[in-house]
Amino acid sequence: MTARLRPSDTATPPTWSGRWPERGGDDRPILLTDGLFAHNGAVAPLERYLKSLPAHGLILVDDAHGAGVLGGKGRGTPEFAGVSRRRLIQTITLSKAFGVFGGAILGGAALRKAIFQSSPMFAGSTPLPPPLAAAALRAVEMVRSDPRLRLRLEKNIRYAKSVLRGHGFAVQAAPTPILTFVPSTPAQAGALQRRLISRRVFPSFIRYPGGPEGGWFRFALSSEHRRAQLEDLLGALTAD
Repeated sequence: MTARLRPSDTATPPTWSGRWPERGGDDRPILLTDGLFAHNGAVAPLERYLKSLPAHGLILVDDAHGAGVLGGKGRGTPEFAGVSRRRLIQTITLSKAFGVFGGAILGGAALRKAIFQSSPMFAGSTPLPPPLAAAALRAVEMVRSDPRLRLRLEKNIRYAKSVLRGHGFAVQAAPTPILTFVPSTPAQAGALQRRLISRRVFPSFIRYPGGPEGGWFRFALSSEHRRAQLEDLLGALTAD
């Protein structure tokens, strides 16, 4: 049995028609999008989105899964897409590539000032504990100064996707670490789950709104996965 991706799960993010609803003269449209889509590893086409927006429009990019992973320096989806940050607001989490928790909003001084002055998140809320803040800063510095972890992750991604393509699986072309597999039947899902567990891979079975009705398996590759561990995963997924 081979669990193959369905076409709907390998599709790129939806394109924008370019037609905006009527709005007041002072309104500034903001397009909200994921950067790296968590459910299937697709990457938002930020350049196309920017071209479709009015000149004064902005994009808010939820880059929880892209920051620290995508781009030549790990700066996330905007760097990977090669677009200017002038019309972007990038939000990231510190709980994925950076290994702690919390998050950050990336933007210019005017944006930071506006957020601090108007957001209730900064009125009486508890900040990150100092050790976690220090760990987050150190993690960011590691991403900036030492590309070895990111390059090791890219190597793992290339290897895993090449093996899957060789077995006829449809996988995202972008160098993203998320692999998703949609079983055709509950019986197929159960068989795949048992095979994964027998190889010491504990699968994450998820159901997202708008995703396949029966749910699907999702795996996220890491820079720390050894080749033998990847072979356990790939062997389970490609076994007949």
